[in-house]
Amino acid sequence: TSLQEAIVAAAARNTTLFATLPTGGGKSLCFLLPALMRYLRRNMLTIVISPLQALMKDQVDNFSRQTGTKIAAALSGMLTLPERGEVLEAVRLGDVGILYVSPEQLRNHSFTSTVSQREIGAWVFDEAHCLSKWGHDFRPDYLYSIRFIREFAQQEKTAIPPVQCFTATAKRDVKAEIIDIIQSELGLRVVEFAGGHERTNLHFSSTGPPRSSVPPMPSAWASTRTTCDWSSTPTSPARSKTTCRKPAGPGGTGTRPSAF
Repeated sequence: TSLQEAIVAAAARNTTLFATLPTGGGKSLCFLLPALMRYLRRNMLTIVISPLQALMKDQVDNFSRQTGTKIAAALSGMLTLPERGEVLEAVRLGDVGILYVSPEQLRNHSFTSTVSQREIGAWVFDEAHCLSKWGHDFRPDYLYSIRFIREFAQQEKTAIPPVQCFTATAKRDVKAEIIDIIQSELGLRVVEFAGGHERTNLHFSSTGPPRSSVPPMPSAWASTRTTCDWSSTPTSPARSKTTCRKPAGPGGTGTRPSAF
């Protein structure tokens, strides 16, 4: 999209930014493509701070599969000590250009000593709303990350690299707080990209049964099948778990519903 193009262009120019894109809006591409460019051009390391270990693994696996490379890696508690050592060694040798870490890793000496041997091209905050005390997913170690970035640059006697924040859920007050933190703590001017929260790939509609009775679930599914776009996933409510479980199979409707 044009918004993605603008964000990628700004990130590639080493702009500190805050981008809000809806889930499914290609958020990861906006920081992965500039990170890849930094690595290929100058062997720079981009560090992506992410809150969920499973999310980090998925993103590394997807990137490796799509690019056929192993330049993305993750440091998390899911690794064994030998696996962690392999990742750190790959980072040290310059074989890794995109490193996903949980914010807690910034307190680890082995992480600090390893990344100090590389030129850091950018710090990226995925799910950046975790930085805000007003956010529903606030994590103290996320806020510590800002202090770490400042102190690490002072320790290495280097300029603070661009900080690039991405989220799908930041409300106005959350966004304002995070931008203020970055500007006041790091002295970086933040450029904002607002893509909104609207999920264009989701559609909600409802149909109700006659007042006198509730149609049997298979009938409801059959009716839904004729009115729904089956590239999507419809939901049909029922009054009890038992009723839900009964049609949780083809049931003559040509569908594969699940009860939950």
